[in-house]
Amino acid sequence: MKFRYFFSIPLALCLMAFSASAADAAARAAVVDDLRGNVSATQNENEFPAFRGLALLSDDSIETGADSWSRLELNEGQFAVIEENTEIQIIELAEGVGSGAGTTRVYLSEGKVWFDVSSGISEGESFEVITPTLALAVRGTFFSVAVAGDETTLAVYDGEVALSYGDGADIAVSAGRKVTVALETGTTPTVTQSELSREDIAPLQEGNEEGPGGVYEALRDQVQENEDLTRHIEQLQE
Repeated sequence: MKFRYFFSIPLALCLMAFSASAADAAARAAVVDDLRGNVSATQNENEFPAFRGLALLSDDSIETGADSWSRLELNEGQFAVIEENTEIQIIELAEGVGSGAGTTRVYLSEGKVWFDVSSGISEGESFEVITPTLALAVRGTFFSVAVAGDETTLAVYDGEVALSYGDGADIAVSAGRKVTVALETGTTPTVTQSELSREDIAPLQEGNEEGPGGVYEALRDQVQENEDLTRHIEQLQE
């Protein structure tokens, strides 16, 4: 079942115009950097197998099947590692890191995504993640977001994330913490906060399981590309 955020934006370009080789598309495109298994993309209501180098524009989405994963470069130095059975939609893309203009906003309807925005976000830019139960504003960090039914769980490994839910309630979540927000129709949201557990950190540790489709290996490769982030996660493991 497909979930769409707000409404579809008509796109006049054909599918070939969405390849990473198209200069105009690449200016504001999230590029499929890597993938494994059953990964599909939807552009202008057309679904097809995703491939390395595919550029996703506003209103496009990508979905992973069982034992599958994908990695998107949302902007220069900003990545999303998408676990199995997950669907994420690109709502809006900033002009580029350091441009000082625009918002990168994605909608996660189900599944789990690890976000690496540790490259930072310039003044005047913003990075947001929306789920069925909450909204997240990011200022340069490494975190994961998991959606399961009416629950969304945010886990922060580096930096800080501002979480909003319900009628304007806000929580600042710092590194080493996680928050779960459960929202059922007609009820007050239930919020649970705690420190990251060994289980939360395990996917980032060498020698542990590789995860569905080998996604944790890809995730660890992502972490190791950033020395400061690697040191911070090692401190969380102590």
